[in-house]
Amino acid sequence: MYIIEITPRLLHFKQPAGTSRGTYTTRKVWYILLSSTEHPERTGIGECAPLPNLSCDDVPDYEQILADACRQLEKKRYVLHRFLAQLPLHSVWPGNRLAAL
Repeated sequence: MYIIEITPRLLHFKQPAGTSRGTYTTRKVWYILLSSTEHPERTGIGECAPLPNLSCDDVPDYEQILADACRQLEKKRYVLHRFLAQLPLHSVWPGNRLAAL
């Protein structure tokens, strides 16, 4: 069984970051800590961080979709990479840095 903690943070840039869609001074990110009851010595840390008005998965209910997906993973015994491949969030898969258990 997986245990997932989601920690949202607002990052403040030291310098404004210019893109084709405007300039960013902050960025919201969600850090994900994944562990397993079967292997508590193994953990994975990842982040999800779509850029507003730029990332394809910048949707108003992003945080809820992410939380729902994590709750589903905790309840079921999925193979992690298969589960992540089913998510509609491109910032979670394949571009994440989550270490699979």
